[in-house]
Amino acid sequence: EHLATLAEYARQAGDQLKQAEQQLIHEKADLQREQVEILALQREQNTRQVKMEEELIALRQRCEDLHAKLEAQRQVCLNAELALSEADHARERAEEALRTASYRVMNNASEQQEKERYIADLKEQIAQKEAERTQLTADGEVHLKQMAEMQADLDRITASAEELEARLLAAQAGSKERRDRLILLQQEHGRLESKLSKAETELEHMTNRLWEEYEITYTDAVAQRIQLESVTAAQRRISELRSGIRALGPVNVGAIEEYQELSERLTFLTEQQTDLEEAKAQLLKIIDEMTTLMRRQFTERFALINKEFGKVFTELFGGGKASFQLSDENDVLESDIEIIVQPPGKKLQSIALLSGGEKALTAICILFAILKVRPAPFTVMDEIDAALDEANVYRFSDYLKHLSENTQFIVVTHRRGTMESAGTLYGVTMPEKGVSKILPLKLSEIAEE
Repeated sequence: EHLATLAEYARQAGDQLKQAEQQLIHEKADLQREQVEILALQREQNTRQVKMEEELIALRQRCEDLHAKLEAQRQVCLNAELALSEADHARERAEEALRTASYRVMNNASEQQEKERYIADLKEQIAQKEAERTQLTADGEVHLKQMAEMQADLDRITASAEELEARLLAAQAGSKERRDRLILLQQEHGRLESKLSKAETELEHMTNRLWEEYEITYTDAVAQRIQLESVTAAQRRISELRSGIRALGPVNVGAIEEYQELSERLTFLTEQQTDLEEAKAQLLKIIDEMTTLMRRQFTERFALINKEFGKVFTELFGGGKASFQLSDENDVLESDIEIIVQPPGKKLQSIALLSGGEKALTAICILFAILKVRPAPFTVMDEIDAALDEANVYRFSDYLKHLSENTQFIVVTHRRGTMESAGTLYGVTMPEKGVSKILPLKLSEIAEE
């Protein structure tokens, strides 16, 4: 019943989501069509706007040209008026001269003929000026007529430009309105897409919940659905069943197999633990045996080396005494070793209070003591006698020669006393740069020769 209720609820929710999805798809298609139409109108409006702007620019250029021509015609008219005024003044002067000439003719008959010629010239000039005045008047009328026509064209072009500007402003307002509507449609499109995504997410969540809680798919749940009489009663029944399931406590259906696996694992680990404890006990026993053996061997060797150290010290120093002491005799393997020496004529003291040469000779005594307890077949010494004075060098070389019966020594040295006690000398020379040459010399053969 719970599965059926949940399946019915999921089916109803799925149907609602599908209906909402179909509605959103239709709305999205309408919005896309409207968006395409708006974009087409906007492109057309932009094209018309560009064309009107080009026409407006052409009209403005034509207005400027007409203004320039009008100014030129006005200047021509002004020049014609000035010329007409000058012609009037000239005619008046000619008439005045004619009157004066006539008066003079009446007074002076002898000058009649000359005056007549002068009068004839004046009349000719007057006729010429009258013709020029008539021509200028006609030109002025023509220019005035052209100016009137240009003014009419200018008024007409200005009206057309104002009309185009008004149409352009109207087109810009319409374009802004369409852009605002397009923005609103895009926002509505985004809201619907968000709603569709939310519905798809909710449907996916419910499908996942069906699988996670009941391990059934949406198709199986739809196949098992039943019609509910009351959703409230079904939810109340679901709550009662869940309370009963929680009261039962957790149920592990694989507890038997898990117990068998854990039991086998416990047995295996117990055996491993037993083996490890036995191995640990054996290792601890071996460690104890090794520690006992090491302690015994160390004690024995320490005593022997200590004894030989005292002897070698007395021989090399020509007297005195020396010994080793353990700071903790109960734990010989972890104890520090103190070297106590007393050279001839000095009080008993630690090796740290000796001079450099005495320290070097004491270290040589320790080395020789170890070689006497545990002889080595072959030993190399590198300038071991560098810190010794001449007397101690000869003592060292004599003692080294004494030990060479059981051990072969190779000594790297620059001291004459050590070289004199050696059986064979090897020198290294460099006759050429980068080329070394070994020169051997057997002192026994030299002595025989």
